Amino acid sequence: FRMTVLLPIQPETELGDYRDVRVSFEPEPVTDEDVEARLEELQKENGQWVPVERAAALGDQVVLDFEASADGEQIMNQEGHEMVLEAESSIPM
Repeated sequence: FRMTVLLPIQPETELGDYRDVRVSFEPEPVTDEDVEARLEELQKENGQWVPVERAAALGDQVVLDFEASADGEQIMNQEGHEMVLEAESSIPM
């Protein structure tokens, strides 16, 4: 029985006098608005979508089936496309 094994060997490194290195750190102040904005982000990231019985509104997630054509020729046909309706979206809906 013969076996060849290839093991990576970490190079020897010389760290030098790193204990005397000092870096100044000034924490940025956090405002109540910063906290509220981050909490809103976390809610959006971790929230669950639930069906509603009303017309779609901004902020809703929708599932779309759509077709697009140019000069009478179909250029796109998509079913089950999920998106969130946002006012600043580049997709016209």
